[in-house]
Amino acid sequence: MYKAISRRFRPRTFSEVTGQEACVTTLKHALQQKKVAHAYLFSGIRGTGKTTLARILAKALNCDAPKEGFDPCDECPSCQEIAKGQSLNVIEIDGASNRGIEDIRALNETLSYATSEKKFKIFIIDEVHMLTKEAFNALLKPLEEPPSHVKFFFATTELDKVLPTILSRCQRFQLTRIPRAKIMQKLRKVASELSVEIDDASLSFLAKVSEGSLRDAETLFDQIHNVEGPITLPLLLDILGYPAKDDFFALDDAYHTNDLGFAFTLTQKILNSSKNQQLFLESLLEHYRTIALLFFKKDYALNLTPEEEEGYQKALSIYTKEEVLFLLDSLPKILFPPLKPKLLSLHMEMLLLHIIQSKNRLRIDQIIHRLETLQKELPLEKLAPTIAPPKEILLEKVSIATPKEAPSIENQVVPPPSAPLATPAAPSKAKSAVELETLLRFAQVELNGTLTRSK
Repeated sequence: MYKAISRRFRPRTFSEVTGQEACVTTLKHALQQKKVAHAYLFSGIRGTGKTTLARILAKALNCDAPKEGFDPCDECPSCQEIAKGQSLNVIEIDGASNRGIEDIRALNETLSYATSEKKFKIFIIDEVHMLTKEAFNALLKPLEEPPSHVKFFFATTELDKVLPTILSRCQRFQLTRIPRAKIMQKLRKVASELSVEIDDASLSFLAKVSEGSLRDAETLFDQIHNVEGPITLPLLLDILGYPAKDDFFALDDAYHTNDLGFAFTLTQKILNSSKNQQLFLESLLEHYRTIALLFFKKDYALNLTPEEEEGYQKALSIYTKEEVLFLLDSLPKILFPPLKPKLLSLHMEMLLLHIIQSKNRLRIDQIIHRLETLQKELPLEKLAPTIAPPKEILLEKVSIATPKEAPSIENQVVPPPSAPLATPAAPSKAKSAVELETLLRFAQVELNGTLTRSK
């Protein structure tokens, strides 16, 4: 029977754990000094080793012949039974399926039962945050004062949903995201044992998209490792449904030439190639994030291929820093609202149009610079008579008039005051004044009223 790579290569001892050195060191010191607490809670994102560490610690506590450094031997009957899930002393409970108060009461009834051969009785509750409030409350007393032979190991991906009264009774370990280099190292080892030929660019991509989850990376590797021949990055992207970088570099060119029609061309290409549209949108956001990192000279292990390096260097000459920051600010606002699958294609086209059209966007600093230039050339106080006051101001003046002056303004049209006739030399000045007034009002809206005219 085939066993998934994530299960086949799951760590069996502390020395095999990847990327959680601080947690492993603390646990081994507790074993060495015989100061293992009665309750531990392991939290972190998926696939970082929470349940694995709980099992290894259970093995180490009940191992018949621990190795140097208090690693479990993984060979004695106790270790073998725990690894197979057949140990009577180590009971694993799925918090999502056994979340009620009756399940915890049944657990409490077994606490007083003695174990065989003076071993510890260990309860591992996975996804403990799924327990109901009543179940948590039923667990409080035994968790605070358990029998000396009982240990509780909890694992959760949502620490904020665990009651504070439970947290205060546990030693907590926050498992970190596994670094890309560590994930690549583990995948390279797996590939070697399976005799799979895969290049570093593909390993780097798997490590990046797994977002710090080793299990996610191993699952993706499991999906592609049976392909005949060597695994290259283009082949990997095609199998997993990710878009190629060339599509994004072509979008950069369309942005440079203001080619709006490319938005529809690229959308149809993605649809016809059966690529995952959601992955395309996520990769698009990552594309502009990469450009921003290069602008700020922040190389967070981008691991670009020579072809990608060339494409991004060209992108740096196409975009300005302000344009990229604008896209990074606006794109998530468009991407985050949930959409129906039928609207996803239209959403993609509008998004691509938004990117290309943003090149002609007038930035706030450009508006302010233009205003300051016009104000220097054409002071407002000298041309105030030529500018008609806004309609709102006229209505305000009428509304505060006395009854004798204005008995009622209902159903009345307030005519704007007649502007003085301009002299033959004034039209250009009047046009500039109107343009300045329009820019001022626009800038006041854009800046939420923070821009005022100089007096």
